[in-house]
Amino acid sequence: MDSLKAAHDQEVASFVCAFYRLYRAKIDTDGRVVRVSLDDALAKELDGQWARGYELEFVFREQDLRERETAELVTLGSYRFHYLVQLALQKGLFCQIALSPESIPAQPRLPLARPGEKYYRLHARITYRPSLAITFTSAFSGERRWEESKTFIIDRINGRVCELVWEKIGGYVQDLLPEHTKHLKKPKLSLKKAYTRLEKAALDWLLAHDQAWTMIAKQKLATEEAELNEYYRKKLQEEAALNPEAAAQLRQIWQVRLKEQQERFAPKVMVRPVQYAVVAVPEAETVYLRTGRFTETKICTRITPFYAETTD
Repeated sequence: MDSLKAAHDQEVASFVCAFYRLYRAKIDTDGRVVRVSLDDALAKELDGQWARGYELEFVFREQDLRERETAELVTLGSYRFHYLVQLALQKGLFCQIALSPESIPAQPRLPLARPGEKYYRLHARITYRPSLAITFTSAFSGERRWEESKTFIIDRINGRVCELVWEKIGGYVQDLLPEHTKHLKKPKLSLKKAYTRLEKAALDWLLAHDQAWTMIAKQKLATEEAELNEYYRKKLQEEAALNPEAAAQLRQIWQVRLKEQQERFAPKVMVRPVQYAVVAVPEAETVYLRTGRFTETKICTRITPFYAETTD
């Protein structure tokens, strides 16, 4: 359970950092304390026209709060976490964005040239691939309740699905402008088909999720039901001989209480999309000519922030 709580604390910390990075706030962290600096313009965007720039310090574990009393503890149930989630939903339910070319990693290595072969670079260009990103929230309910979020992005040309970590690409997010759409390739997948594939990716992730929590929830449910059954059996034995009408009413109450326990402790998951983003993903395409003694072959490398490929 401690390891699970630590994982949730890390998820909260990642969400807070990703949120403020998306709004280009200045962030500094030593691993335990996150310091966020907002200028006047950003404060007004987030909190209203009368807001002024300010600084915040966040910690995500109670033991860190004891060492840093001026910081604010952010947890799954805290006001700050709820406020940021609501703000993200209000401001980012649907958006159209582009990633800057700086988000593209270094060029992949070409295949090693054999003796007598040489590579010549013919041309290179930056284009944009139409993509759809959806953030799904999974609400887990069982012995306890919690939520987890995961974002997937699909390339609407080749159908490739990747996990998207906003924290990693937040600094490269731009408004979608004509300069991006001018170099945007034509999609092959409709938005409906793209959504269906992203939904499947979210469900596959959920199925691969650690299922230990379901066993804990089932064990808790079995224990609660056993205690409840024992209690009402004894009550019925006492009431049956003295008051048959009261015994019949007690049986109804017994069934109601069992249903309540099922609703409270049976493991359940509800998955829903909370954010949609139409994304123009940059692609660096470079074409080389590989020459041998008697052969010439064109080789094309394509690299995006999410994958790279080399084709003849």
